[in-house]
Amino acid sequence: MIARLRERFVRDDAGVTLPEMIVVMLVTSVILLAIGGMYLSTLQAQKTVSSLTGTTNSAQLVSRSIDDGIRNGVEIRALASGADGGQMLLVCTAGSKAAIDYAWQAWYYSPTGDGELRTKTFPKNSAPSAPNAASLASWTLLISNVKAQGPSSTVFTLNGDKNKATVQFSTFGEDTDSATIEFSTHLSPHPTYASGSEPCS
Repeated sequence: MIARLRERFVRDDAGVTLPEMIVVMLVTSVILLAIGGMYLSTLQAQKTVSSLTGTTNSAQLVSRSIDDGIRNGVEIRALASGADGGQMLLVCTAGSKAAIDYAWQAWYYSPTGDGELRTKTFPKNSAPSAPNAASLASWTLLISNVKAQGPSSTVFTLNGDKNKATVQFSTFGEDTDSATIEFSTHLSPHPTYASGSEPCS
């Protein structure tokens, strides 16, 4: 009896064998790799969502800028084409100050590089023409990574009466799907101005 107990204690004190330790290490490694993979996937998904959210928010701010400019406008000029194949939308629009003052507000889509939308305001007596690459650098960049989605790869489209503009473009972040922006906006009704007294010239 005593010999049997002694043999059992000796067997229990023998510890873990090498094959058992290898199996435990393999199982632990598989579990840790699975957890690490899930963590990395979560980080990548979060980065993608953040990037797409940022570009979508920027695109919506651009849309609001154009919409506000046209709704406060009294005239939309014919679309102008740039040397780089871009488009300029030009609107005579009222400012936001108490005393109404008009100015030309322009938005320019340039397809060069990844595509970008820029804007600039000009005095009411100085309607601009489509900018070249050098002058475009002084315009305020609204958003980059833009692709035209309108007819014939255009961003801006005007109706026949030039009182309504349609804007169509998509924007994308780094390694993310694109978000498409499409809306139409029009000039609000304004009184008819006598010849020579128009707000812009």
